[in-house]
Amino acid sequence: MLKTEWVDFYGPWRDLDVAALVIYPGIFSSHPDLHKQIVKSVDFVRKGRKLYEATYEGNSMVLLHVCGHLPWALVKAGEECGGQFPGWDDLCFQPGCSSKSESTYQLKKEYCRAGHGEENAGALLRRRFCKLHLRRGDCGFEDADENYIVIEGAGLSSGATGWKDFESQSKEVFLDGK
Repeated sequence: MLKTEWVDFYGPWRDLDVAALVIYPGIFSSHPDLHKQIVKSVDFVRKGRKLYEATYEGNSMVLLHVCGHLPWALVKAGEECGGQFPGWDDLCFQPGCSSKSESTYQLKKEYCRAGHGEENAGALLRRRFCKLHLRRGDCGFEDADENYIVIEGAGLSSGATGWKDFESQSKEVFLDGK
C-alpha cells in the first residue's frame, strides 16, 4: 500500500478547525489539478500516535470530496478520542514532539492574545518538556524562560540538549537615522 505524506499546500492556518473549514474552497479555486487525487483515509495523529481514522465507509474518495467532509470528520475525531490517550501527560508539551518529558515547569503568568499577562492565581498550570525543548527562549510572553518556575527535573537551559541544532539566528538591522 502506498502511503503519501501530507504536503502543506494551502495555508498556514492558526488551528485545525479553521483549516478544515477553508480547505475545500481553497483547493477548489487554487488547485484544480488535485481535485481527483484519490484518498483512502484521513488519519488524525497526535504526538506520533494515530487517534482516529476517517473513511467513507471504507471506500476511497477524491480529495475534493474528502475536503468537503473534513469539518465533520474533525468533529467525529474529537468526540471519539478528544486528542488524549494513556501516557499523554508523560510526553513533551511542545506541539508535534512525542518524546518523554524530563522537566516540569509552573507557569507564572497567563497571557491573552493582546499580550496582557495575569498572575497565575490559584491554578497550578504546569507544562512538561523533553531535553530538547527544556529551553523555551524569549520570543513569546507566555512560553518564555522568564515565565516558568522549575518544579521538577533539570530545568530550563541547564539541562537542555540538542536545541542549538534548531535555533534560528535573529537578524540585526541597522537603520540610518536620516
